[in-house]
Amino acid sequence: GGCNSNAKTAPPDTPTTIESPSLTQQKTSEAWTIGETGVGQIQFGMALEAVRSLLGSDLSLTPQPNVLVDWDAMTLKEKETPLLSVLYPAGTVITDRSTVALLMVIDPRYKTPEGIGPGSTIAEAQGVYGQATLSYNTDDEMREYVRFAQAPPYLGFRTTGSPEQWVGRYAGSADGSYYETQDFNPEGKIQFILVEEHQVF
Repeated sequence: GGCNSNAKTAPPDTPTTIESPSLTQQKTSEAWTIGETGVGQIQFGMALEAVRSLLGSDLSLTPQPNVLVDWDAMTLKEKETPLLSVLYPAGTVITDRSTVALLMVIDPRYKTPEGIGPGSTIAEAQGVYGQATLSYNTDDEMREYVRFAQAPPYLGFRTTGSPEQWVGRYAGSADGSYYETQDFNPEGKIQFILVEEHQVF
């Protein structure tokens, strides 16, 4: 749609925050907190229909197959901006009764209580959560992850690294497929954070 697609639903001078009090008028910090029980108002164990009932007019929940290899998603968007995805193993039939067990946090406004979120540097996160270890596996789609010595077990961190430019500086591999290092580019960042109800990986 063009610029006028919302013209019928909202007078141009109406601040959008008024339209979605459920998510926007909470204390900002709470609405954007990554925690052990969920992210913002989206809590583990909620059915998707309950998640939908929280959404103001600017927010939508849309299917996104193969958001990661082996994972499909329902992605929460603010207008066209993805905020987070509710992940399901690929091939799952997702219905209103499907519950939330694994979240992939995309929007940098979301932060852990320690202030770490998507877009934080790995160096910042290491300052909070202890020694960073970066790794990738040629058998796992070459995705680069980072773990921290003292990070809560329900958090997983994906880096912005790619095979063309890893954040980590790798030497060899013990088995030819798994690579790990504690040496990394200090500018390297966290791309998204996985938050899970209980440890699955």
